[in-house]
Amino acid sequence: MIEAKEEGRFIVGCKSIKFIAIISAIILIFPRVFLSAEDKVTLILKFQLDQTKQPLMRPGDIEVSGEKLFVTDRPSGNIKIYNKDGTLDSTFGRKGAGPGEFTSPNYIEIADGKICVQDMGQLKYIIFDENFNEITRFFFLMGADPFVIDDNRIINCEYLRREDDKEFVGAIIDFSGSKAKIIKELRPYPYSKDDSWNRILSMKHFIDIQQDKKYIYLVDENKVEIYKYNREGEFQKKFGKNPNYFRVAQRTSDYETYRKLGRAPEGIEAGRRWSRTFSRVTGLSALANGLSLAIENFDHNEQKWELYLSFYDFDGKLLEEGIKLKEVGSPLAEDERFLIDSNNKDCVYILECNEDIDPPQYTFYVYKINL
Repeated sequence: MIEAKEEGRFIVGCKSIKFIAIISAIILIFPRVFLSAEDKVTLILKFQLDQTKQPLMRPGDIEVSGEKLFVTDRPSGNIKIYNKDGTLDSTFGRKGAGPGEFTSPNYIEIADGKICVQDMGQLKYIIFDENFNEITRFFFLMGADPFVIDDNRIINCEYLRREDDKEFVGAIIDFSGSKAKIIKELRPYPYSKDDSWNRILSMKHFIDIQQDKKYIYLVDENKVEIYKYNREGEFQKKFGKNPNYFRVAQRTSDYETYRKLGRAPEGIEAGRRWSRTFSRVTGLSALANGLSLAIENFDHNEQKWELYLSFYDFDGKLLEEGIKLKEVGSPLAEDERFLIDSNNKDCVYILECNEDIDPPQYTFYVYKINL
């Protein structure tokens, strides 16, 4: 009897071991299934940009290349280049409209051996080699929205208008010849000229391209609506939905004051109050295993801005509705901004701009993404 009991225990034990072995094998083969939301996003680096040498005036965009962080500084008319500890390494450019000068540099991209900078003041793209020797410059800029470099092409998500007055969002621009030209329009602009409310909400977009250059993705700022195109700019599909925490913009009295008074002090303050009542997409990154969307909100209980990352696979399946980045956001900032970049593999970069304090504070974060 004792031997039978022992044998029974052994059989049960073997089954338990076998079960554990099977589960372990599944976890090794399909690790993403067993990851919690927190495990999918890990902060691996954080530092503040040094403001003692040449302080940032108003960053427009960030780009990480190699061991350096590139930040466009619009009022200064230059690009500030930082080391991975936040110290200023060097600058390029100065105020002006000639060679090596910028009037108001905004978005920047570094890819395929090229550095491309949007100059909002000149309404031009200016393209350099990796040593900042200018290659070409051309006009195809109306507002200054994000873009990507694809060999000798710029793929942007600008609002544009043709000579026949037809409007569209996004274009593929070929600059390989003596004159840059649009070779593909991406998306017809859907709102009539008398629809001022939707036109204001839909003037900003974000764009990225997969590392293998196979597909392009474009998303609206005011709602999670993602458009997928192939490399030639042919539409493939639309997907996405606003997450549960997403607050849609409403036409409030603060909005009306902002529209009426503009840049007058009362108008600016009303615009700030209005902007804190709704959510917005503030970045799109095509990573190795899916898309990352950065979405910002203002938490009225905590009185601070908050930032979420949501994830989709490349075919539109929702992987994670929103992971709140607990390290990001300052209760001292009423008008905080977040500039987003990625390595197109497994890291998302964020520059948190707190310009409501003196001196302004710019904090850089690197998050490792495990999808």
